[in-house]
Amino acid sequence: MADGFKILAQAVLLSSDPATVPLADSAGCLIYQVPAASADRFNSRDYSQAVISSIVVCHVDSSAATHPYTIRVVKSGSGFDDKQYVVYNKDLAASDTDVLSLGIGLVSGDAIYAQSYKNASATSDLSISIFGTEVV
Repeated sequence: MADGFKILAQAVLLSSDPATVPLADSAGCLIYQVPAASADRFNSRDYSQAVISSIVVCHVDSSAATHPYTIRVVKSGSGFDDKQYVVYNKDLAASDTDVLSLGIGLVSGDAIYAQSYKNASATSDLSISIFGTEVV
């Protein structure tokens, strides 16, 4: 069994360089997914677990416009629907940071998706970091 407190994922949701932004569908970009169980690799555990302690969303520009962002948590094997939203279309001002202290428990295949929306005049970065513990 391996566990650890760590950075589980980091991504840029909105960027002045479109090539750095993962392609998103209507659900958003996959930011983090709990890995396969160690039983699949080492015959030792039926499923992996993760506890998301915090999600940090940072608007990395002091002069840019406000940007909305959305975060959803999706159970493995389920489709996308409205019950999965943790944050929906929340505006984040320039040079501002939102810290979500959560304590979300996830198992193998569960995932976190996020997305942001660029307005026509903005060219700033919106980044996301997910911190927690993973037991695989």
